[in-house]
Amino acid sequence: MVRFRVAKDDVGVLLGDLDAREPSVLYAKVVKQLGAAAAGPNDANDAALEIDETYAEAFREWLARSTLRHTRNGDAEKARAFERVRASEH
Repeated sequence: MVRFRVAKDDVGVLLGDLDAREPSVLYAKVVKQLGAAAAGPNDANDAALEIDETYAEAFREWLARSTLRHTRNGDAEKARAFERVRASEH
């Protein structure tokens, strides 16, 4: 398993992008985990995403593409959200 940390404030950004651009079965578990994080306790600052090694590279690539796309579109805040998640891999 590959793990990523996601700040509670970034959950909505990732969910919005996944719903709009990546309806793939590859991300079904990620969407479920992000949904649980969004519905979780308000005092939780972040959540852990656990991604099977099989899908981790596709997730990394999606994070990189999303960072670049939001940077090009002038949405630095969203770009930083994706970059934070990408850098949080452990």
